[in-house]
Amino acid sequence: MKGTHRERQHLMAHEQENQPIIIYPDSRKILRANGTTFLLGGGLALLAFAPWRSARGVKRALIMFSRASLLAWGWLGIPTLIQLLFPKPIVIVNDEGVFYYSPRMGPFTFSGSLAWREIQALYIGELTMPRRGGPTNSQRFLCVLPRDVEAFLRPYTLMSRIVLTWMMRWISSPFVLPEALLPLPIDELIERVRTQYAATILANEIELRDTYQGSFTTSSSS
Repeated sequence: MKGTHRERQHLMAHEQENQPIIIYPDSRKILRANGTTFLLGGGLALLAFAPWRSARGVKRALIMFSRASLLAWGWLGIPTLIQLLFPKPIVIVNDEGVFYYSPRMGPFTFSGSLAWREIQALYIGELTMPRRGGPTNSQRFLCVLPRDVEAFLRPYTLMSRIVLTWMMRWISSPFVLPEALLPLPIDELIERVRTQYAATILANEIELRDTYQGSFTTSSSS
């Protein structure tokens, strides 16, 4: 009986270690970041559905412009609004690898996934962006560096590939999980990944690198 009890304890501990890490987006952060955009969409909707028959001259032109702008706004903003109203996991880390599900923004989509065997390194990336007349703004990411960057970028559209290549230049990885969308600090997330999947990381010879600091003001980082 004792042996059976110890085996059960070991099995429960093993199952706990291999529970997938599932992260939902932080709705408050999304709302703060897109509040102005949502208000703009509401204003455009009011103008777009104003009475057309009674409109004349400038007002009719304004309604037409609002309708065209509302279509563009919907293309860019509705996926984010859906993510806010009906949240789904944005990050999943499990025995298979790392998965990131980003809301689509018009022609851009940055969702991606890598199996553990496809990952070269894990690290925190900090990207510093200057502000006109104010302090710099720093964005932080969990960077998942692919072993084969070209293979990782191949499925993306041209527009998305341009942005991801740009990210590669400034933060040394095209596959990044932004802290700005997550409900927890990026330090906590990477620590959970390192602890919970330590054996997997070791088995796949994945590097655990120091924080990488990038900046728009310089062409190189240290």
